[in-house]
Amino acid sequence: MAAEHPPCSIVLEGGVTSAVVYATLLAHLSKHYSFRQLGGTSSGAVAAAAAAAAEFGRRAADGQPNSAFEELSAFPDRLAETRHGRTALYRLFQPTPRGLASFGVAMAALSRSGRDTAWGSAARVALALVEHFSIAALVLALATAGLGAIAAAWLHASLGCSASIDRVLGCASLWALMVSPIALGGLLLLAAWALWITVRALRDNHWGLCSGMGAPDFGAPALTPKLHALLQSLAGRAGLAGLPEGPLLTFGDLWWGPRVDGAWQKTAERKIDLQIITTAVTLQRPVRLPGAPGDHPLREFFYDPQEWQTLFPSDVLAHLKACARPVTLQRDQAPELLALPDPEHWPVLMAVRFSLSFPLLLSALPMYVAVPRREVLRAGSEATQLPFEARKVYFSDGGITSNCPVHLFDAPLPRFPTFGVNLYRRPGDGDPRPVRSDTRDPELDMATTSDSAGWTTPLPFLWAMLSTCLGWRDSLQRRLPGFRERLVHVGLPSDAGGLHLAMTPSTIRMLADQGVEAARLLVRDFATPRTAGQSNAWERHRWTRARISLTALRDHLQAFASRLDAGAPSYEHLLRTAAPTHHPFDGEAARHQAVALAAGVRELMHTLDTIEPADAMDRNAPEPQPQLHLSPPW
Repeated sequence: MAAEHPPCSIVLEGGVTSAVVYATLLAHLSKHYSFRQLGGTSSGAVAAAAAAAAEFGRRAADGQPNSAFEELSAFPDRLAETRHGRTALYRLFQPTPRGLASFGVAMAALSRSGRDTAWGSAARVALALVEHFSIAALVLALATAGLGAIAAAWLHASLGCSASIDRVLGCASLWALMVSPIALGGLLLLAAWALWITVRALRDNHWGLCSGMGAPDFGAPALTPKLHALLQSLAGRAGLAGLPEGPLLTFGDLWWGPRVDGAWQKTAERKIDLQIITTAVTLQRPVRLPGAPGDHPLREFFYDPQEWQTLFPSDVLAHLKACARPVTLQRDQAPELLALPDPEHWPVLMAVRFSLSFPLLLSALPMYVAVPRREVLRAGSEATQLPFEARKVYFSDGGITSNCPVHLFDAPLPRFPTFGVNLYRRPGDGDPRPVRSDTRDPELDMATTSDSAGWTTPLPFLWAMLSTCLGWRDSLQRRLPGFRERLVHVGLPSDAGGLHLAMTPSTIRMLADQGVEAARLLVRDFATPRTAGQSNAWERHRWTRARISLTALRDHLQAFASRLDAGAPSYEHLLRTAAPTHHPFDGEAARHQAVALAAGVRELMHTLDTIEPADAMDRNAPEPQPQLHLSPPW
């Protein structure tokens, strides 16, 4: 029974196929912990949602036998099932008919291993272009053959290539020199044609080759319906997912448990807090779904039910429409846009799909915002009474802005552990076993960093720049004391994880075993009772958090106190007497509280200054020392 286990939080990073690792890791952890808070991005969001659904099912069973986490543990084996040479994992990603050929070429490009050379990869992509764009390749081949025949006829007529064997060989060499640029040009034209077809397929499918829903001729459930059925099954609602009025798993269910007499028994604290990070790429910022209690991060956004029909199952759309807030956005000569319900009514699947939108592979989610009209109607044009226009906003993969969001659920003094899982590409000769350390991060270890002197083309440099842009914040935060000791690092070989949809069944099972080993490390270090004279990892983590939080708080308050008298008028004078028109205090009680807090900080820092030596807390402190900063509330 879940109540017998101590609580924990867990944060999972993205990587399309990484859910294989997480399924077994979460199932093993569930034997020792109950999940109070779960969060993630991309496939990490999928795994976090699955664990939240399983935890909900376990609690709803109220002590009765429940196999939700056993079902989650068996999920990798189901993904490894092979039919017609393709695993179930591969068959989840079903491209649209227009994007089918481009998807085949993309899979060929992404299937390279650490043993491939650049020329080998180029040859594989070239063969894939010929295979998947066969008609265009045939036309170009015939054109190349025709030009080659013309060149051969010209050489024979002009140079008399039949005079001698040496002359024939010379003419053949000259013919090859003439035809090679033609053949290369044909291949480049084929690549340009494939690129044009790919761009059209992406544009018509919300910038993804796959929508997540089923495609013709695949004969197997696609990603989104499969995930929908999995979440419903783990929550103990198997068989009801196909009913338009079936009890879809919503965030309100996770927060407050099953409804009683049709209503939730609401509490201030959430029983299961699932947080998912997506990226509003049009607005260039991350968004956390569903956010803190009382938040509605998508309140200003609207959706087109016709567009979402290609992205979500019908019962999800029916639920959203039935629970929608009574606000719509009218469009000129187009169907109206609907507002989403309040977050407690959101299907968990919907939020997961917001984050699981790996760029160019899975469709981004389109939504709309209302903005005041700017155009002035010309004389004679059709009048309109609509003061607003709808502008499209795309939401895509949460890993774009935070692939390993270790800051989720962070607290200065944690009540229970928040585990993080970092997946990284290990060197070819690296130790395949998962690693957990209080002092180091194997991915950021300079000893394992590749030698840039081996770069022979701009591609590694460009890839390093892109990786830095996307992951620098996560990398810096992961190496901080108070964060690094609660992480487990799982090293993946070059042919596993990430976008390797064509992983073999043995590789899928290897990743599942990695997840079990990672969970065992966490259980061994955090859940094992302390022995006489020796602390466990959880106690060491609490001590570290107390130390770094106090030091960072001291530095922050010291900077605050030292500037109370700065400026003219001083900040202290502003708080005591000034009454600015911009965000003034709402009553004298608020002003008294602010003045008392400022005075208390000044007095506290004066007291600390009298304790010698002044740098006593800095001695033997963990490095690097974090700093407190004001940051956006996301």
